[in-house]
Amino acid sequence: MWYDIGSFFADSPVPIMDDRVFSLLVLIPLASAAAQPLPEGVVARIAPAAGEPKFTGRIWTALSPEGRTVAVTDEAGRLDVWNISGKRLKTLCETGPYGTTPQWSPDGRRLYSSHAEGVAIWDVMNAGEPRVLAGGHKSSEVRQIALSPDGKFVVAGWRGPVTICWDLETGRERWRTEYWGPIGISADSRHVVKSYFSGRFEFLDASTGKEKSSFGPPLIACTLVARDSFTMSPDGDHMAVSSDGHVCMRDVRDGKELWWQTVSPRTSVPLAYSPDGHWLAAGAGLNPQIYDAATGEWLWQFESHGSKNLTTIDFTPDSRRILTASSDGTALLRELAPTGPAPVDLWSALRSDDGKEIYAAIWALARDSKGPAALRAHLQAVPRLSAPELDRLIADLDANRHAVRERATRALSDQGRAALPALRAALARGLSPEASARLEKLIQACSGELTPAEIVHRRAVKAMSLAGTPEARALLAEWAAGEPGAVLTDAARAILARR
Repeated sequence: MWYDIGSFFADSPVPIMDDRVFSLLVLIPLASAAAQPLPEGVVARIAPAAGEPKFTGRIWTALSPEGRTVAVTDEAGRLDVWNISGKRLKTLCETGPYGTTPQWSPDGRRLYSSHAEGVAIWDVMNAGEPRVLAGGHKSSEVRQIALSPDGKFVVAGWRGPVTICWDLETGRERWRTEYWGPIGISADSRHVVKSYFSGRFEFLDASTGKEKSSFGPPLIACTLVARDSFTMSPDGDHMAVSSDGHVCMRDVRDGKELWWQTVSPRTSVPLAYSPDGHWLAAGAGLNPQIYDAATGEWLWQFESHGSKNLTTIDFTPDSRRILTASSDGTALLRELAPTGPAPVDLWSALRSDDGKEIYAAIWALARDSKGPAALRAHLQAVPRLSAPELDRLIADLDANRHAVRERATRALSDQGRAALPALRAALARGLSPEASARLEKLIQACSGELTPAEIVHRRAVKAMSLAGTPEARALLAEWAAGEPGAVLTDAARAILARR
């Protein structure tokens, strides 16, 4: 359970937002923004408020875990704590080294920011000087601070080049390495990830700093880029990588590039996963865009943020809104649901190849009280098959009657990835040429990219996740009770586990 820092303050919260926003955080409620009409679909504008102390240059912000409190730092090292409604609660530090995005502890009690001697750890609820993790490296050019998901260590990088990792329980330095660049931490907190120009990635043991694995060409063969970054997926299986306006998705196990898109040539592209990992938001110049994280399929583009390129982009925890910040010093909180009429046939639209139609269908099903019933009519849980049942179906691939062979092939195909171990074992045993050919085709279909049916299953799960109603959760529970390993089963289970 998150530590609710918002409960210490009297101000009531507004809808929760996610982390990492590069802009001055003053939330102007809709009721008080009459003098500045908001664009269609925008819930609130974040911009400097009249009479508030100004920040110096660019700012960085981070939302607390429970989503009610925001840390803000600027280029002069000022560090403030605000509530999400735009009220400054306290100033922890008025000046300091050049700022970078602050980080919250998982319980929301502490803030991590840059310090002249290393990393400062602030007790948010109590005034006073911070605890300092000193690395013996004095520099104001901190590029990034990363906190492990388990809250046990913190990593920071300077222009030295040097990257240092500290153990948070003891405050001792774990290790350091000569590196200055994008930093990531695996979802299981076992590895610190370094990126070299979005081409080579090295996975270091979080305890020792020793390289455990890597992928990509040798450093000397990497193509130099000016703007590169990456973000790890919530499940830890993939990483989204941006490089001078291009975005690609990689498998973290072998570095395989799963898809690639040109988003906004020659610009920095901020990236963010939706909390469930189904969607990827990319800051395409002035316009935020939404992609299917598994397939790279373009789904939606929003109206331009303003006159400057986007600097950060984030989903709210319920994935129903998105926060975009621009280098012009403003941020907009937008509704993700599209406007306009819903498709006439939602099931057909969900299976469409048109991203805009797919996106509209997902949201229409999420907002329709009859959405769960409509999906249940077309999509049942993947049936659980016992080992004898699987063996019988595999044996039927060699049946005398063509109709029996076809029926067995369809049943095994419906199992998807869940049937892979049994299919591979059967192929290794050696069957008739026709049965072997059918097995090879089934294995090839479900061991690589998602099948068309599995893609539709993910879309259906996303719609019910967005709905969030008791009826939608009941349908997710039905799907989650299906055969383990099937995309529909595992996706539904993952959504329920997050709630």
